[in-house]
Amino acid sequence: MLNLSKIESGGLQLNFENCKIANLRKKITNLFEPLFSESKMNFEWEIPDNSTEIYVDPELITQVLVNLIDNAIKYAEPGGTISVSVQTEEHNIIFQIKDTGIGIPKRELERIFERFYRVDTGGANQIKGTGLGLSIAKHIVLQHGEKIWVESEVGEGTSVFFSVKKQRNTALP
Repeated sequence: MLNLSKIESGGLQLNFENCKIANLRKKITNLFEPLFSESKMNFEWEIPDNSTEIYVDPELITQVLVNLIDNAIKYAEPGGTISVSVQTEEHNIIFQIKDTGIGIPKRELERIFERFYRVDTGGANQIKGTGLGLSIAKHIVLQHGEKIWVESEVGEGTSVFFSVKKQRNTALP
């Protein structure tokens, strides 16, 4: 388990390297496939080019994806869809983790990355978890020098986005 205090203070050691998005996809899919089968949920990836590489700490970015997908699963309905898509920009890659869940009221959006903050689902079904996953994801992304944000509509679902650097050019003159 990652030490959140260490992450928040900027004391986390990052081991940057070029990493193929396809490798992250394989690792994440293998991890979550049994859960998606069991819950009858759809899990989709939209990657325009399987050879795309990013310059990240692969272990920590895997943790970000795990936390965001796990959170999406918690708030999605059985039979719903979780999708991970990748958009290429000039210097960055934008990941989007989207669910067809309950959505988040606008008044709560600014707080979802706070430690222990839980969106009020308004029902008896309290969502399980520590309330730390999104906070950990946020701080890992910030340690990479990038940003994370959320868009949501109540009753339609939520999308969490984060950016990372494209691969580092190792053939510098």
